[in-house]
Amino acid sequence: MLVRRTMRLRIRWRRVLHIVGNRNVAFGTAFALGLILGPAVARPLAPLTLPALGVLIALTAADVPARIFREWRQVLRSTGLALLFTYVVNTVVVVALAGLLVPEPELYAGYALVAAAPPAVGGLGFCAVLRGDVPLSLIGTIGAHVAALAITPVLTLLLVGSALIQPQQLFVLLVELIVIPLVASRALRYPRILPLVRRWRGPVINWAYAIVIFVAVGVNRDTFFRQPLLVARVGVVALASTFGLGALTDWTLRRLRVARGPRVSLILFATLKNAGFAASAALALIGAEASLPGALTTVAISLYLFYLGFEAERRR
Repeated sequence: MLVRRTMRLRIRWRRVLHIVGNRNVAFGTAFALGLILGPAVARPLAPLTLPALGVLIALTAADVPARIFREWRQVLRSTGLALLFTYVVNTVVVVALAGLLVPEPELYAGYALVAAAPPAVGGLGFCAVLRGDVPLSLIGTIGAHVAALAITPVLTLLLVGSALIQPQQLFVLLVELIVIPLVASRALRYPRILPLVRRWRGPVINWAYAIVIFVAVGVNRDTFFRQPLLVARVGVVALASTFGLGALTDWTLRRLRVARGPRVSLILFATLKNAGFAASAALALIGAEASLPGALTTVAISLYLFYLGFEAERRR
């Protein structure tokens, strides 16, 4: 009897952990709590958003062995493709839509940070689920993050000037977000630590993103309730740059007869930006309203990944 009860408790506990660690549960809970609790609770937690994203990147990069970067031709090819679809395809669409639909200076600056952000590391997990080209996604994501140390400040300066954002401040944030976590990820590869990292990485990553969503939504709660049309305009850009751009990229690559594996990876590069970084940087450097584009883009990306996962299961 005792053994059976213990097994039942373990099964129930695993089910609870599965539900709590689910991406959509984490993001939905964070969004709802942000609207309920508002700026009084969210604003004091704003300094936690960037460290949360740093933890996310460190945990993701822990699975990346250094030897994967020894083949320099593959590194250049993968990084080049990641930069093309992240900083040309996505950036052009986001900037064009934001300039058309959200010309307000702070909101446009928030979308400029989304456009200048590196690709989302969350795409790596979905690349395997969707049967994409995992080496392409892996090398391209890390390469694009390293390149973002130079690209993101320069691109942001070109898009919004230095009146709202100082490039040197943005560079410091990028060092905290990229360099320190990548160095820390090497320590996480220690044989006794890596199994624990792999076991708990998924839920931790989801709730790290959830912290960013909660803070960005919470500090903008009054905007959600008082200016729903403005929120709708911001949301249209977020949805168009994920669902719309994903469909367009897929159609174009099919016409070019790109194989399924690379096509999936390139679609993810074109649609998944590290919008959490954009929201955190906007909070730190500009103001609460500027974090709204990053928050809504993070939610749109979550919905898009849910849709891609559902489509993959349906096809199987």
